[in-house]
Amino acid sequence: MSDLLYEIGCEELPPGLIKSLTNQLFENVTKGLTENNIPYNKETVETFNTPRRITIYITNLPGEQKTEIIEVKGPPSNSAFDQKGNPTQAAIGFAKKYDLEPGELIRKKVGETEYVFAVTKTGGKTTKDILRNILPESIKNTTGDKFMKWGSNDEKFARPIRWILAMLGKDIIEFSYANIKSSDKTYGHRFFNNNPIALNNPQEYEKKLLEHKVMASFKDRYKKIGSFIQEEANKVNGRSVIDESLLEEVTNITEYPGQLLCSFDKEFLTLPPCITETILKKHQKYFILKDRNNNLLPNFIVITNGTETLSSDSKIKEQIKKGNEKVVRARLNDGKFFYSEDLKIPFTYEARGAKLSKITFQKGLGSMEEKVNRLTKLCELIYEET
Repeated sequence: MSDLLYEIGCEELPPGLIKSLTNQLFENVTKGLTENNIPYNKETVETFNTPRRITIYITNLPGEQKTEIIEVKGPPSNSAFDQKGNPTQAAIGFAKKYDLEPGELIRKKVGETEYVFAVTKTGGKTTKDILRNILPESIKNTTGDKFMKWGSNDEKFARPIRWILAMLGKDIIEFSYANIKSSDKTYGHRFFNNNPIALNNPQEYEKKLLEHKVMASFKDRYKKIGSFIQEEANKVNGRSVIDESLLEEVTNITEYPGQLLCSFDKEFLTLPPCITETILKKHQKYFILKDRNNNLLPNFIVITNGTETLSSDSKIKEQIKKGNEKVVRARLNDGKFFYSEDLKIPFTYEARGAKLSKITFQKGLGSMEEKVNRLTKLCELIYEET
């Protein structure tokens, strides 16, 4: 019994595609195993993913397919052999179909009639040989909205593939896809340790990557980021506000998460909280903090991709912090400006209707003002009918 380790390494994947790609590869590989009579335990299948890799890990695969003995019913015995026991064309043709001699056919009664049967043996191929076909097909059969070609290749994937790791036990499963040959090597963090990492066996995978600043497990990174947020919130006596979808997205854009506690000027707290929260969460992918009374604090948490490798007094770390604060300050100033400009216009249809005429609703469907007028008439019609 051997473990299968299969990793596709590529350029940074869109965070919204990673879960789908992982599920598709999982389904494609396990479907191939099932169709080829290679037993596996679904509960022992693990998946890993980061922005630069998708990995399938399956433990305890047998060395070869299950062997099956199949009996295929043929023509009746009296049609297959003449009275002297010589095979007829019916027996010869049936036996040839299954690569047998007529004399190798067996006879069995089904009800009151005796038939000839061809006994065939299927399976017995090595798992390694079968995986040589399953794995490239598993990539080929993935789909997505943002798939692309690269170089002179006809093959497609979500982003250009840079390496393929494929091992069954200590052996490399040799194949190629998009001119990339499979190997026993993976790669560490792009910025901190991007050298090839040779593996002796699949069991080394997570440990070796962690040594090279990559947390391969989505669940581990997700949990780590959650604890970072709580840790930083405690420093300012705040309460962490964790948006699950944002946490999932941020987990999908980091390989070795770190955290920075940043701040912005208190003057921006006069803005409606929804403006500040939209800027921080939606545009910047930062996590907001609130006090015990649910008021927004002038702090936010940035999840980084690798600052944990830097010391706490690192000048680089301080530069990253100041850079993020500078971006937030600029965005909040923009928000403050547009909000104050918006307040200058009375919130009435007469005051704002003129602006609607200059905004296109949809090509061929007029302006927003025309849309409002159509909806108004529709509402009046519905009211009159009821």
